[in-house]
Amino acid sequence: MRPAVFLQDDVRVRQGLNLTFGLRYSWQSITDDRNNIAPRFAFAFAPGQKTKTVWRGGAGIFYDDLPRAARRRSLLLDGVRLRQLVISNPSFPNPFLGAT
Repeated sequence: MRPAVFLQDDVRVRQGLNLTFGLRYSWQSITDDRNNIAPRFAFAFAPGQKTKTVWRGGAGIFYDDLPRAARRRSLLLDGVRLRQLVISNPSFPNPFLGAT
């Protein structure tokens, strides 16, 4: 589960200039990481009185989520530990017959 909360405010500084401030908080239920507070900022600027051109830009902090495939692999392999078994030079048909 990946719930998130987003707060945003738009401010019109003057005609042709808008600023947007935002704050996002997100978390994943499969991790213990709970401090993902990410500020955001954006602007829209229209130069001149009757222009059709608008300059837009923005920036912020973004967090990656743990992929679902990683969680599935973890659950497949017992949900807690990741184990790997390597058998060098296995015998046939029973690979464990001559293994050390």
